[in-house]
Amino acid sequence: MEMRLAGHAIPSTSRTYEAKCRFCQKTNKYAKRQKTREVLVKCRALRADAKIRNAATKTLESRILGIVSRDIVAAEAHYHRSCYRFYTRGETSQQKDAVSADDKEDEDIYEAAVSQSYSELFHYIRMELSGTPKVLMMTDVTSRLVAPMKSFGVDQVQDSTKKHLRQRIEKEFGGFLHIIQDHNGKLHIYPDSLTVQELVRENQSLKKQLKTKQEN
Repeated sequence: MEMRLAGHAIPSTSRTYEAKCRFCQKTNKYAKRQKTREVLVKCRALRADAKIRNAATKTLESRILGIVSRDIVAAEAHYHRSCYRFYTRGETSQQKDAVSADDKEDEDIYEAAVSQSYSELFHYIRMELSGTPKVLMMTDVTSRLVAPMKSFGVDQVQDSTKKHLRQRIEKEFGGFLHIIQDHNGKLHIYPDSLTVQELVRENQSLKKQLKTKQEN
């Protein structure tokens, strides 16, 4: 099986590549024997750039050479780690150790991004619910977790990160917050301090918002 990089070079007017794997041309890819998508990582290490260039030089594939003619790191090229390993598989033991170092670096970056994003999310929840008690939609809370991760260098959030959000919230806030599911299966978060009167007002407010969206 021959692995090739994307055959479509982006216009020269664009400074960066679009966020898809330069090897398989896909944004989403499921790892073998796993149900979770493989993370799409950005090329940051110069040694990774060099290994791809060396592999391209050996194969002499014009399409690949066209892509690596640019500074891959500066152009923010993305790839799946499994695709990267496959393409650079003819490496020496020393080079393979460098690949493992790249993987470890990617994992460290991801974990750091998750930790920082959760810290910001928990701060947001405390600020939102400590003043005037209200109801938060889990979908909105999830978006607030995912959005900042991109600024920390993560272009694709793992499904498991979003899947475990409820458990992380319950662990962080304990009995202070409650999570309920409505008749449509959507989750909502509300503080223990929310009174019946405030809950009624929140309900009416949500109904108005829903009606406005339907009318538009």
